[in-house]
Amino acid sequence: MTLSIQLEQYRNYLTYERNYSPQTINHYLRTLRRLDAFLTEINSHQSPPVKQIRSLHIRRFLADTSQRGAKPSTLLHYIKELSAFFNYLISQGRIEKSPTQHIRKPKLPDRAPEYLTVDEMTRLFAAVDLDEKWGLRDLCILQALYYCGLRNGELTALKRSDIHDDFSYLHVQSGKGGKDRLIPLHHHLQETLRAYVRRYDVSRPDQPLFPSRYHKQQRLHRETLNQLVKRYAALAGIEKDVLRTHTFRHTFATHLYQYGVNLNTISELLGHSGLDKVIVYTHAKADHLKEAMVRWEAATSDG
Repeated sequence: MTLSIQLEQYRNYLTYERNYSPQTINHYLRTLRRLDAFLTEINSHQSPPVKQIRSLHIRRFLADTSQRGAKPSTLLHYIKELSAFFNYLISQGRIEKSPTQHIRKPKLPDRAPEYLTVDEMTRLFAAVDLDEKWGLRDLCILQALYYCGLRNGELTALKRSDIHDDFSYLHVQSGKGGKDRLIPLHHHLQETLRAYVRRYDVSRPDQPLFPSRYHKQQRLHRETLNQLVKRYAALAGIEKDVLRTHTFRHTFATHLYQYGVNLNTISELLGHSGLDKVIVYTHAKADHLKEAMVRWEAATSDG
């Protein structure tokens, strides 16, 4: 069976068994299609049977990708995605061993993730003009990214019903392996959310919490969020090599750690701790999560 034929079955596996997000699935399939196109070109323009793919083919593909300007971090992602695919084929009994098994991973330079200081976050929030039509919405988005450490896709997927009735917790449904989590809300975000849902009449439980400007039932586009972040960073005079929504997630984790929250709790709040999607388990963790965030909340409050 050829590589190209396997891809639709693999998509179903990632969707229904691994419960990956559409964006993650697209990343995996895009890499596999690039491999298929490369192997087809060197194989008399025919997609090769998966049983005939060897380590040499993977090395040639990675070398070609590198020559086209791919960074080591990109190659590392490719190896990870290809390894996952071939391990899937092994589990299905379609091949006996993975051609990625002995592929050497490129070394990455040691580099701490970019994050903002507390002062920069304060300036960023202050750059929002609340008298503008969408100012309160924009502030609410920026605060949710920072005070909750949300991924881009998690924020755009939020519904009105994900906010508890008393605005004390946010229920986050994650596409990363299907891990749900409950995040205690900083009192600044609680106040902004209350004002936001009143002003923009975000009342229906199934309504996107942050809908498109043009249709209340459509979610914001992912790139719209990155553009929003860059716009307010420019207004606040913040200059970073890389500034996007994920920078807020790094900032959230860094500030928690700086104010004494332990790494296990930070991992849990970020959705990295192996939490199952059984929401009852997440609810059981709510009290100690809230206690762990009290010190950080006090440190980021200005009265």
